[in-house]
Amino acid sequence: MISDVELKRRAEAEIAAALGDDVCDLAVAVKDAVATLSGFVKRYSDACIAEHAARKAGVRGIANEIEVRLPLVDRRSDPEIARAALKALEAEDLGVAERLFVRVKHGVLTLEGSTESAPQRVAAERVVRRLKGLKGLINQIRVEPPKPAPEAPAPTPRAPEEARSFVEASDPAPAISALRVREVVGVVDSQEELDALVNELTTHGVDRTDISLMGTFSAVFHKLKKVYRRPDEVADLPDVPRRSLVTRDDVFASTALVFGTLLTVGSFGAALPVVASGGALATAIAAAVGGGAAAGALARIIRDKVINPRDAARLEDDLMSGGLVVFVRIDTSAEEANALKIMREVGADNVHVHEIDVGRRRDDLPLSAVQPLFDEALPRAETTR
Repeated sequence: MISDVELKRRAEAEIAAALGDDVCDLAVAVKDAVATLSGFVKRYSDACIAEHAARKAGVRGIANEIEVRLPLVDRRSDPEIARAALKALEAEDLGVAERLFVRVKHGVLTLEGSTESAPQRVAAERVVRRLKGLKGLINQIRVEPPKPAPEAPAPTPRAPEEARSFVEASDPAPAISALRVREVVGVVDSQEELDALVNELTTHGVDRTDISLMGTFSAVFHKLKKVYRRPDEVADLPDVPRRSLVTRDDVFASTALVFGTLLTVGSFGAALPVVASGGALATAIAAAVGGGAAAGALARIIRDKVINPRDAARLEDDLMSGGLVVFVRIDTSAEEANALKIMREVGADNVHVHEIDVGRRRDDLPLSAVQPLFDEALPRAETTR
Protein backbone atom coordinates (compact mmCIF):
# COMPACT_ATOMS: atom_id res chain seq x y z
CA MET A 1 0.00 0.00 0.00
CA ILE A 2 1.33 3.43 -0.98
CA SER A 3 1.95 5.77 1.95
CA ASP A 4 0.30 9.18 2.26
CA VAL A 5 3.70 10.85 1.92
CA GLU A 6 4.35 9.09 -1.38
CA LEU A 7 0.83 9.87 -2.66
CA LYS A 8 1.37 13.53 -1.80
CA ARG A 9 4.67 13.58 -3.67
CA ARG A 10 3.11 11.92 -6.73
CA ALA A 11 0.08 14.22 -6.71
CA GLU A 12 2.27 17.33 -6.50
CA ALA A 13 4.43 16.06 -9.36
CA GLU A 14 1.41 15.29 -11.56
CA ILE A 15 -0.20 18.67 -10.87
CA ALA A 16 3.07 20.49 -11.53
CA ALA A 17 3.44 18.71 -14.88
CA ALA A 18 -0.15 19.52 -15.85
CA LEU A 19 -0.33 23.18 -14.77
CA GLY A 20 3.27 24.38 -15.01
CA ASP A 21 3.85 27.80 -13.46
CA ASP A 22 0.26 28.07 -12.16
CA VAL A 23 0.91 25.28 -9.65
CA CYS A 24 2.68 27.72 -7.27
CA ASP A 25 -0.73 28.81 -5.92
CA LEU A 26 -1.92 25.28 -5.05
CA ALA A 27 -1.29 23.02 -2.09
CA VAL A 28 -1.84 19.29 -1.63
CA ALA A 29 -2.46 17.43 1.62
CA VAL A 30 -3.06 13.66 1.84
CA LYS A 31 -4.51 11.70 4.75
CA ASP A 32 -5.72 8.09 4.56
CA ALA A 33 -5.28 8.18 0.74
CA VAL A 34 -7.66 11.18 0.43
CA ALA A 35 -6.14 14.28 -1.15
CA THR A 36 -7.25 17.79 -0.23
CA LEU A 37 -6.52 20.38 -2.92
CA SER A 38 -6.46 24.02 -1.81
CA GLY A 39 -5.31 27.39 -3.11
CA PHE A 40 -6.57 29.25 -6.17
CA VAL A 41 -6.40 29.14 -9.97
CA LYS A 42 -7.25 31.61 -12.73
CA ARG A 43 -9.67 29.34 -14.64
CA TYR A 44 -12.24 26.75 -13.63
CA SER A 45 -10.73 24.33 -16.13
CA ASP A 46 -7.42 24.52 -14.23
CA ALA A 47 -9.18 23.28 -11.09
CA CYS A 48 -10.47 20.34 -13.14
CA ILE A 49 -6.97 19.70 -14.50
CA ALA A 50 -5.53 19.66 -10.97
CA GLU A 51 -8.17 17.21 -9.81
CA HIS A 52 -7.56 14.92 -12.79
CA ALA A 53 -3.79 15.02 -12.14
CA ALA A 54 -4.31 14.08 -8.48
CA ARG A 55 -6.52 11.15 -9.49
CA LYS A 56 -3.80 9.99 -11.84
CA ALA A 57 -1.38 9.93 -8.88
CA GLY A 58 -3.38 7.12 -7.30
CA VAL A 59 -5.30 8.76 -4.44
CA ARG A 60 -8.54 7.07 -3.35
CA GLY A 61 -10.52 10.26 -2.81
CA ILE A 62 -10.30 14.01 -3.43
CA ALA A 63 -11.63 17.07 -1.61
CA ASN A 64 -11.37 19.89 -4.15
CA GLU A 65 -11.27 23.18 -2.23
CA ILE A 66 -9.56 25.15 -4.98
CA GLU A 67 -10.90 28.68 -5.43
CA VAL A 68 -11.27 30.20 -8.90
CA ARG A 69 -10.02 33.81 -8.99
CA LEU A 70 -10.65 35.13 -12.47
CA PRO A 71 -8.36 37.82 -13.92
CA LEU A 72 -10.16 41.06 -14.66
CA VAL A 73 -10.04 40.46 -18.43
CA ASP A 74 -11.73 37.05 -18.07
CA ARG A 75 -14.66 38.15 -15.93
CA ARG A 76 -18.16 37.89 -17.37
CA SER A 77 -21.61 38.65 -16.11
CA ASP A 78 -23.97 35.76 -15.43
CA PRO A 79 -26.13 36.52 -18.51
CA GLU A 80 -23.02 36.52 -20.72
CA ILE A 81 -21.98 33.11 -19.40
CA ALA A 82 -25.49 31.73 -19.93
CA ARG A 83 -25.59 32.98 -23.53
CA ALA A 84 -22.11 31.60 -24.21
CA ALA A 85 -23.13 28.19 -22.80
CA LEU A 86 -26.21 27.96 -25.03
CA LYS A 87 -24.19 29.01 -28.06
CA ALA A 88 -21.50 26.40 -27.32
CA LEU A 89 -24.07 23.61 -26.91
CA GLU A 90 -25.74 24.54 -30.19
CA ALA A 91 -22.43 24.80 -32.03
CA GLU A 92 -21.35 21.28 -31.03
CA ASP A 93 -24.61 19.88 -32.44
CA LEU A 94 -25.00 17.11 -29.85
CA GLY A 95 -28.72 16.91 -30.46
CA VAL A 96 -29.55 17.94 -26.89
CA ALA A 97 -29.41 21.76 -26.88
CA GLU A 98 -33.20 22.18 -27.12
CA ARG A 99 -33.75 19.87 -24.13
CA LEU A 100 -31.33 21.66 -21.81
CA PHE A 101 -31.69 24.68 -19.57
CA VAL A 102 -28.75 26.68 -18.23
CA ARG A 103 -28.76 28.65 -14.97
CA VAL A 104 -25.90 30.86 -13.80
CA LYS A 105 -25.44 32.44 -10.38
CA HIS A 106 -22.25 34.18 -9.27
CA GLY A 107 -20.33 32.55 -12.14
CA VAL A 108 -21.44 28.98 -11.30
CA LEU A 109 -23.20 27.32 -14.24
CA THR A 110 -25.89 24.69 -13.61
CA LEU A 111 -26.98 22.41 -16.44
CA GLU A 112 -30.58 21.19 -16.19
CA GLY A 113 -32.90 19.25 -18.45
CA SER A 114 -32.63 15.76 -19.87
CA THR A 115 -30.79 13.70 -22.46
CA GLU A 116 -31.55 10.34 -23.99
CA SER A 117 -28.26 8.79 -22.90
CA ALA A 118 -25.42 9.12 -20.42
CA PRO A 119 -22.96 9.83 -23.27
CA GLN A 120 -24.93 12.93 -24.22
CA ARG A 121 -24.95 14.07 -20.58
CA VAL A 122 -21.16 13.75 -20.36
CA ALA A 123 -20.68 15.43 -23.74
CA ALA A 124 -22.79 18.45 -22.74
CA GLU A 125 -20.71 18.98 -19.60
CA ARG A 126 -17.46 18.80 -21.53
CA VAL A 127 -18.67 21.41 -24.02
CA VAL A 128 -19.29 24.11 -21.40
CA ARG A 129 -16.49 23.32 -18.96
CA ARG A 130 -13.98 25.62 -20.65
CA LEU A 131 -16.21 28.69 -20.95
CA LYS A 132 -14.51 31.98 -20.23
CA GLY A 133 -15.60 33.50 -16.93
CA LEU A 134 -16.82 30.23 -15.42
CA LYS A 135 -16.20 29.73 -11.69
CA GLY A 136 -17.96 26.42 -11.18
CA LEU A 137 -20.13 23.80 -12.90
CA ILE A 138 -23.01 21.66 -11.62
CA ASN A 139 -24.42 18.96 -13.89
CA GLN A 140 -28.05 18.17 -13.00
CA ILE A 141 -29.00 16.73 -16.39
CA ARG A 142 -31.31 13.72 -16.11
CA VAL A 143 -30.92 10.70 -18.37
CA GLU A 144 -34.29 9.70 -19.80
CA PRO A 145 -34.00 6.97 -22.45
CA PRO A 146 -36.63 7.23 -25.21
CA LYS A 147 -39.58 4.90 -25.05
CA PRO A 148 -39.24 1.91 -27.38
CA ALA A 149 -41.13 2.39 -30.60
CA PRO A 150 -43.93 -0.08 -31.41
CA GLU A 151 -42.92 -2.94 -33.64
CA ALA A 152 -43.46 -2.16 -37.28
CA PRO A 153 -45.51 -4.59 -39.37
CA ALA A 154 -43.64 -6.95 -41.62
CA PRO A 155 -42.87 -5.33 -44.98
CA THR A 156 -44.81 -6.54 -47.99
CA PRO A 157 -42.76 -8.20 -50.73
CA ARG A 158 -41.73 -5.87 -53.52
CA ALA A 159 -40.27 -6.36 -56.92
CA PRO A 160 -36.45 -6.38 -57.00
CA GLU A 161 -34.92 -2.95 -57.32
CA GLU A 162 -32.40 -1.98 -59.89
CA ALA A 163 -28.80 -2.31 -58.83
CA ARG A 164 -27.41 0.88 -57.31
CA SER A 165 -23.89 2.19 -57.54
CA PHE A 166 -21.41 1.17 -54.87
CA VAL A 167 -21.07 4.77 -53.62
CA GLU A 168 -24.44 6.04 -52.47
CA ALA A 169 -25.35 9.63 -53.24
CA SER A 170 -26.11 10.17 -49.55
CA ASP A 171 -22.48 9.55 -48.61
CA PRO A 172 -20.91 13.05 -48.62
CA ALA A 173 -17.36 11.84 -48.30
CA PRO A 174 -16.78 8.30 -49.62
CA ALA A 175 -13.42 6.70 -48.96
CA ILE A 176 -10.98 7.23 -51.80
CA SER A 177 -8.41 4.75 -50.49
CA ALA A 178 -7.84 2.30 -47.66
CA LEU A 179 -4.50 1.27 -46.25
CA ARG A 180 -3.49 -1.42 -43.78
CA VAL A 181 -1.00 0.18 -41.43
CA ARG A 182 0.89 -0.88 -38.34
CA GLU A 183 1.09 1.72 -35.58
CA VAL A 184 2.49 2.28 -32.13
CA VAL A 185 -0.24 3.72 -29.92
CA GLY A 186 -0.03 5.56 -26.60
CA VAL A 187 -1.97 8.00 -24.42
CA VAL A 188 -0.48 11.29 -23.21
CA ASP A 189 -2.03 13.32 -20.41
CA SER A 190 -0.56 16.82 -20.79
CA GLN A 191 0.60 19.32 -23.39
CA GLU A 192 4.15 19.02 -22.08
CA GLU A 193 4.05 15.25 -22.50
CA LEU A 194 2.73 15.60 -26.05
CA ASP A 195 5.40 18.15 -26.96
CA ALA A 196 8.15 15.97 -25.47
CA LEU A 197 6.88 12.91 -27.35
CA VAL A 198 6.73 14.72 -30.70
CA ASN A 199 10.18 16.23 -30.15
CA GLU A 200 11.75 12.86 -29.31
CA LEU A 201 10.07 11.06 -32.20
CA THR A 202 11.06 13.63 -34.82
CA THR A 203 14.59 13.91 -33.40
CA HIS A 204 14.99 10.15 -33.86
CA GLY A 205 13.90 10.20 -37.50
CA VAL A 206 10.12 9.83 -37.37
CA ASP A 207 8.41 11.92 -40.04
CA ARG A 208 5.69 14.25 -38.70
CA THR A 209 3.30 12.93 -41.36
CA ASP A 210 3.51 9.53 -39.67
CA ILE A 211 2.19 10.98 -36.38
CA SER A 212 -1.52 11.60 -35.89
CA LEU A 213 -3.90 12.23 -33.00
CA MET A 214 -7.30 10.79 -32.19
CA GLY A 215 -10.19 13.08 -33.04
CA THR A 216 -11.99 15.22 -30.51
CA PHE A 217 -14.49 13.84 -28.03
CA SER A 218 -17.32 15.36 -30.07
CA ALA A 219 -15.98 13.88 -33.33
CA VAL A 220 -15.87 10.40 -31.81
CA PHE A 221 -19.36 10.84 -30.38
CA HIS A 222 -20.82 11.96 -33.73
CA LYS A 223 -19.14 9.28 -35.83
CA LEU A 224 -19.13 6.23 -33.54
CA LYS A 225 -21.96 7.19 -31.15
CA LYS A 226 -19.66 6.23 -28.29
CA VAL A 227 -18.56 8.00 -25.13
CA TYR A 228 -15.40 6.87 -23.39
CA ARG A 229 -13.88 7.40 -19.98
CA ARG A 230 -10.40 6.69 -21.32
CA PRO A 231 -9.66 7.40 -25.01
CA ASP A 232 -7.78 4.12 -25.43
CA GLU A 233 -11.16 2.37 -25.16
CA VAL A 234 -11.86 3.36 -28.78
CA ALA A 235 -8.32 3.89 -30.12
CA ASP A 236 -8.18 0.50 -31.85
CA LEU A 237 -11.48 0.88 -33.73
CA PRO A 238 -10.92 1.19 -37.51
CA ASP A 239 -13.29 4.14 -37.99
CA VAL A 240 -12.17 6.25 -35.03
CA PRO A 241 -11.82 9.88 -36.20
CA ARG A 242 -8.33 11.33 -36.42
CA ARG A 243 -6.80 14.79 -36.64
CA SER A 244 -3.50 16.08 -37.88
CA LEU A 245 -0.67 16.73 -35.46
CA VAL A 246 -0.72 20.42 -34.48
CA THR A 247 1.60 21.61 -31.71
CA ARG A 248 1.73 25.02 -30.03
CA ASP A 249 4.40 26.26 -32.42
CA ASP A 250 2.53 25.24 -35.56
CA VAL A 251 0.16 28.23 -35.57
CA PHE A 252 3.11 30.62 -35.79
CA ALA A 253 5.03 28.39 -38.18
CA SER A 254 2.06 28.04 -40.52
CA THR A 255 1.66 31.81 -40.75
CA ALA A 256 5.33 32.24 -41.61
CA LEU A 257 5.21 29.37 -44.12
CA VAL A 258 2.14 30.61 -45.97
CA PHE A 259 3.37 34.21 -45.85
CA GLY A 260 6.71 33.19 -47.35
CA THR A 261 5.01 31.08 -50.00
CA LEU A 262 2.72 33.89 -51.05
CA LEU A 263 5.66 36.24 -51.45
CA THR A 264 7.11 34.11 -54.23
CA VAL A 265 6.41 35.48 -57.69
CA GLY A 266 4.25 32.60 -58.83
CA SER A 267 2.22 32.05 -55.68
CA PHE A 268 1.65 35.68 -54.83
CA GLY A 269 0.81 36.44 -58.42
CA ALA A 270 -1.80 33.69 -58.35
CA ALA A 271 -3.19 35.04 -55.08
CA LEU A 272 -3.94 38.50 -56.42
CA PRO A 273 -6.80 37.37 -58.72
CA VAL A 274 -8.48 35.83 -55.66
CA VAL A 275 -8.57 39.28 -54.08
CA ALA A 276 -9.73 40.86 -57.33
CA SER A 277 -12.58 38.36 -57.74
CA GLY A 278 -14.79 40.05 -55.16
CA GLY A 279 -17.01 38.33 -52.61
CA ALA A 280 -16.82 38.04 -48.84
CA LEU A 281 -13.26 36.77 -48.81
CA ALA A 282 -11.97 39.59 -50.98
CA THR A 283 -13.90 42.17 -48.95
CA ALA A 284 -12.32 40.91 -45.73
CA ILE A 285 -8.85 41.11 -47.21
CA ALA A 286 -9.36 44.48 -48.85
CA ALA A 287 -10.73 46.01 -45.67
CA ALA A 288 -7.86 44.70 -43.55
CA VAL A 289 -4.81 45.24 -45.68
CA GLY A 290 -3.30 47.27 -48.43
CA GLY A 291 -0.24 47.14 -50.63
CA GLY A 292 2.44 44.74 -49.45
CA ALA A 293 0.40 43.68 -46.38
CA ALA A 294 -2.01 41.70 -48.59
CA ALA A 295 0.20 38.61 -48.41
CA GLY A 296 0.18 38.70 -44.62
CA ALA A 297 -3.61 39.02 -44.45
CA LEU A 298 -4.11 36.20 -46.92
CA ALA A 299 -1.67 34.09 -44.92
CA ARG A 300 -3.70 34.61 -41.75
CA ILE A 301 -6.93 33.66 -43.54
CA ILE A 302 -5.39 30.49 -44.96
CA ARG A 303 -3.87 29.67 -41.56
CA ASP A 304 -7.30 29.93 -39.93
CA LYS A 305 -8.71 27.63 -42.58
CA VAL A 306 -6.01 25.02 -41.97
CA ILE A 307 -5.74 25.38 -38.18
CA ASN A 308 -9.09 25.91 -36.47
CA PRO A 309 -8.66 28.46 -33.65
CA ARG A 310 -10.79 26.21 -31.42
CA ASP A 311 -8.47 23.21 -31.89
CA ALA A 312 -6.09 24.34 -29.13
CA ALA A 313 -8.90 24.55 -26.57
CA ARG A 314 -10.32 21.19 -27.65
CA LEU A 315 -6.86 19.63 -27.49
CA GLU A 316 -6.34 20.86 -23.94
CA ASP A 317 -9.80 19.66 -22.95
CA ASP A 318 -9.08 16.16 -24.28
CA LEU A 319 -5.74 16.08 -22.46
CA MET A 320 -7.47 17.09 -19.24
CA SER A 321 -10.37 14.64 -19.59
CA GLY A 322 -8.58 11.32 -19.75
CA GLY A 323 -5.73 11.90 -22.15
CA LEU A 324 -5.09 12.03 -25.88
CA VAL A 325 -4.25 9.08 -28.14
CA VAL A 326 -1.16 9.44 -30.33
CA PHE A 327 -0.66 7.15 -33.35
CA VAL A 328 2.79 6.61 -34.89
CA ARG A 329 2.88 4.73 -38.19
CA ILE A 330 5.77 2.27 -38.49
CA ASP A 331 7.18 0.26 -41.38
CA THR A 332 10.01 -1.77 -39.85
CA SER A 333 10.72 -3.63 -36.62
CA ALA A 334 13.47 -1.12 -35.81
CA GLU A 335 11.01 1.79 -36.13
CA GLU A 336 8.55 -0.10 -33.93
CA ALA A 337 11.12 -0.72 -31.18
CA ASN A 338 12.25 2.91 -31.35
CA ALA A 339 8.71 4.32 -31.09
CA LEU A 340 7.79 1.97 -28.24
CA LYS A 341 10.90 2.97 -26.31
CA ILE A 342 10.31 6.71 -26.77
CA MET A 343 6.63 6.55 -25.79
CA ARG A 344 7.41 4.66 -22.60
CA GLU A 345 10.28 6.98 -21.67
CA VAL A 346 8.14 10.15 -21.93
CA GLY A 347 5.48 8.54 -19.71
CA ALA A 348 2.71 7.66 -22.19
CA ASP A 349 0.09 5.21 -20.92
CA ASN A 350 -1.21 1.98 -22.46
CA VAL A 351 1.57 1.85 -25.06
CA HIS A 352 0.94 -0.94 -27.56
CA VAL A 353 1.05 -1.88 -31.24
CA HIS A 354 -1.91 -2.50 -33.51
CA GLU A 355 -2.67 -3.05 -37.18
CA ILE A 356 -5.63 -1.20 -38.57
CA ASP A 357 -7.28 -0.33 -41.88
CA VAL A 358 -7.19 3.44 -42.26
CA GLY A 359 -9.50 4.89 -44.91
CA ARG A 360 -8.70 8.28 -46.42
CA ARG A 361 -11.44 10.61 -47.61
CA ARG A 362 -11.37 13.85 -49.53
CA ASP A 363 -11.50 15.85 -46.30
CA ASP A 364 -8.32 14.09 -45.13
CA LEU A 365 -6.26 15.40 -48.05
CA PRO A 366 -3.69 18.14 -47.31
CA LEU A 367 -5.11 21.69 -47.47
CA SER A 368 -8.62 20.39 -48.25
CA ALA A 369 -9.93 22.97 -45.79
CA VAL A 370 -8.53 25.76 -47.96
CA GLN A 371 -10.71 24.74 -50.94
CA PRO A 372 -13.35 27.44 -50.25
CA LEU A 373 -10.71 30.04 -51.05
CA PHE A 374 -10.81 29.01 -54.68
CA ASP A 375 -14.51 28.24 -55.07
CA GLU A 376 -15.36 31.68 -56.38
CA ALA A 377 -15.08 32.05 -60.10
CA LEU A 378 -12.10 34.08 -61.16
CA PRO A 379 -12.69 36.93 -63.62
CA ARG A 380 -11.82 36.06 -67.18
CA ALA A 381 -9.03 38.10 -68.65
CA GLU A 382 -10.15 40.55 -71.34
CA THR A 383 -8.16 40.65 -74.53
CA THR A 384 -7.79 43.58 -76.90
CA ARG A 385 -7.60 43.18 -80.59
